[in-house]
Amino acid sequence: MKKFIFSLQSVLRLKENIEENEKTVLYSLEAKKNALCRELSSLESQYRGTSQELKNLVCSGTSSLKISEYTYYIQDLDRKKAAKQREINEVQARIEKQTDLLLQIRTEIKSLEKLKENQHKVFTFARNKKNDIMIEDFVAGRRLMV
Repeated sequence: MKKFIFSLQSVLRLKENIEENEKTVLYSLEAKKNALCRELSSLESQYRGTSQELKNLVCSGTSSLKISEYTYYIQDLDRKKAAKQREINEVQARIEKQTDLLLQIRTEIKSLEKLKENQHKVFTFARNKKNDIMIEDFVAGRRLMV
């Protein structure tokens, strides 16, 4: 009996390989975003701690030089936090694009798998029909000989 061969099997395999590669890219982007979020959290923690130290220094009465040093440091932390947030937003945008790409690839794979399934059904139907005809011919041939 003839074996079923999907005519677009190589395309399906290629799409599956592309999907795996794009998943890897997506995972690395998500890991990068998580690292950036941890860095932002650390900056926010430093910001809160430094702000509290500044409040304590102001309450205890300290020199204006010391206050201006803390103020500049807090402003620097603000700039770093804003830059880190921009980086996070950029990575998030890339994640969304990558997710859309992955969704498109998965849709193509599902379409190819559906086509493969339909071709297999047609193949099976044709094979069964051929078998039925062979059986009918065999039975008809037997009756003629008897």
